[in-house]
Amino acid sequence: MKYVVSLEEHGMSLLAFLKEKSKGAYSTKSLKQAIALKACKVGGKIESFSSRKLSQGEEVEFVFSSLEKEDLTITICYQDEDFVVVDKSFGIVCLPEEFIKYLGSKANLWRPVHRLDKDTSGLVLLAKNSKAEEAAKKLFSTRSISKLYLAIVEGKLSCKRGVIDNFLGKKGGYQGQTLYGSVPEKEGMRAVTHYHLLAQSKDSSLLLCDLKTGRTHQIRVHLSELNHPILGDSQYAKKAFLCSYEPKRHLLHAWKLSFTHPFTQENIELTAPIPADFNNALKSLSLKWDGKFKEIV
Repeated sequence: MKYVVSLEEHGMSLLAFLKEKSKGAYSTKSLKQAIALKACKVGGKIESFSSRKLSQGEEVEFVFSSLEKEDLTITICYQDEDFVVVDKSFGIVCLPEEFIKYLGSKANLWRPVHRLDKDTSGLVLLAKNSKAEEAAKKLFSTRSISKLYLAIVEGKLSCKRGVIDNFLGKKGGYQGQTLYGSVPEKEGMRAVTHYHLLAQSKDSSLLLCDLKTGRTHQIRVHLSELNHPILGDSQYAKKAFLCSYEPKRHLLHAWKLSFTHPFTQENIELTAPIPADFNNALKSLSLKWDGKFKEIV
């Protein structure tokens, strides 16, 4: 459905506006979830913040059928006395209470050692105790843990592999969320991303990204500044997407995690299956990949 904001509706939040237009047919929670899943456009651009204030004359487009319930899951991929590795769906926040919600009381003392954005799917390492948490943090600080991500980005890359090495820091905010970007060395923290082209079509590419550091929004910022933003990432895209495919979330998946167990010295290597929505995007965009790669930069 499409609506035009009237003078009387000027200044209303997007949530309140849709609540009124749907005549109470949907709960506030359902509408918020649908907006977060990118079911709404304002002025032709996807808007994922329900608190966004509307202006007179703006066109609001909303797909009410998108309110169908998403199948959100957290699956345990590995577990021992000290660590747990889980595969989370997009739409789940990396907070202890969320892991308890999906995994039950057994997860009461489990703590994520690193985090994924809400809309990023894939593998997360959790520690079961303080000793394990400290050991895992050391793995990250010494770059002794490998994290490989899959990203579907806009456009065709001119080179098959590359390295982005700069400094990232806070650049501003939007709807209560901090945005990051390149800053001078003294104002930020070093961020290094290696990327490798796996497949491409006329208006999109599939990349494998190897994080050498773990800064907030690192891959999203780096690929946007490379002028190849992740499809669905309206926060960091510098302009409207040229690719016509419109996913419900930014297409980033934490695909592979590997490290040497700090206590047993066992080699742990885990892979998260590619989610259905990510696979659908690959098919729709004619991005063909056999699931293998020969090397990373």
